[in-house]
Parts: sequence; C-alpha cells; structure tokens
Amino acid sequence: MVSIRQRPAEGTDRATLGHWEGDLIIGRNNTSAIGTLVERSTGWTMLVPLPHGYKADQIRQPLNDQLLRLPAQLRRSLTRDQGPQMRDWKDIAAATGIDTFSAIHIHHGS
Repeated sequence: MVSIRQRPAEGTDRATLGHWEGDLIIGRNNTSAIGTLVERSTGWTMLVPLPHGYKADQIRQPLNDQLLRLPAQLRRSLTRDQGPQMRDWKDIAAATGIDTFSAIHIHHGS
C-alpha cells in the first residue's frame, strides 16, 4: 500500500491535470455497481461500467480499459480507498502506468 501522504503535491493541490480519485457506486441490495474516476483538477468524471460485478477480479480490466483510453500525460495518479475491490491496485498500476495511492477507508454508514 502506498499512502495518500506520498501523493505528489501537484495531485494534492489540484494544480496539474491527470490526478484521479476512484470509487464505486453500489446499487440497491448490492446487485449492481459502477466505477467512478474523477479528475481532481477539473472535476471531469468518467463512469466505468462493471457488468460482471465489483469484486477485485471483476473491476481490474474495466478500470484498466478506461484509464488506457486517456493519453499518458493524463494518467499521473489514482487515489483509491482501501476496500477489497482495489486489492489488485499493483496490477492496475503496472498495466496503465499510473501511480496509485491509498486513501483512508471511510465507512459511510447508514
């Protein structure tokens, strides 16, 4: 795990394009999900369809595919939570060339 504290200053202060935050939106009764990628500087959001589920092995390829659609200069970093669905973050980083950082896991509760 690479801590969010190690993210470059340009990603933290939102001064440079290409720094992303990734998360999941999980549907009612946990039966569906969609991934989100939000560019930190502009707020531009990409939705990542997850037709086969949201476990780590089910999101790796859709996330890779979406990130690889971007030019390399827009794949600087990805900040993610520590949920089990991001267990394969090293594979995602290797496949896309993006640096990944782990944010503190926040439980949203009910």
